Amino acid sequence: MISTVVREYKNRIIEGVCLDLVPLSATFSEDIAALRNREENRYNLNQDYELTKEMQDAWTEAYLDRDDDLYWCLVRKDGQFLGTIRLYEIKEDEKTCRQGSFMVDKDYAAEGPYALEAIILTLDFAFEKLLCGLVYNDDRCDNKVMNNLSKKFGFSFVEEISVKGVPYNLYRVAPDAYEKKREKIKPLIDYWKER
Repeated sequence: MISTVVREYKNRIIEGVCLDLVPLSATFSEDIAALRNREENRYNLNQDYELTKEMQDAWTEAYLDRDDDLYWCLVRKDGQFLGTIRLYEIKEDEKTCRQGSFMVDKDYAAEGPYALEAIILTLDFAFEKLLCGLVYNDDRCDNKVMNNLSKKFGFSFVEEISVKGVPYNLYRVAPDAYEKKREKIKPLIDYWKER
């Protein structure tokens, strides 16, 4: 059952080359709130309020009880918090999930291929561990960086949707389309590590 896999990985680190996906816990609440409250992130995440540590703590507590949601903190190998990424609305019967809550701290983003590796680690997990046939994501229409990243990983446009009255592009990717793109991107991450 997928819920068993989800429960296991709420307590298990996924190790990468340049960063690790560390399961969400309250120890990250302050870092997450600070990053989400940056003006650009609030805009791109369509967050119209100031997130407090206490609000993030409450959200985390509720999250830990869910079986259809995995939220990771992106942590550099030296322990530096870099951002977040998430797989949610995990539906075993439909073999689908959504990828989102993706942020990489701009103060560190140029230091390594962190965004690329975070996407690879989560999509590998979605297709290999959750056995998804499709992964969906939605990017704010005017967020050129995220729209380009989605296309870079083989996501194809489905339709424009509205999220709290704001236009977003809905994308989806299947394992075969992703794998073709992954083959080209993964060597860049390995090369970066060898530098």
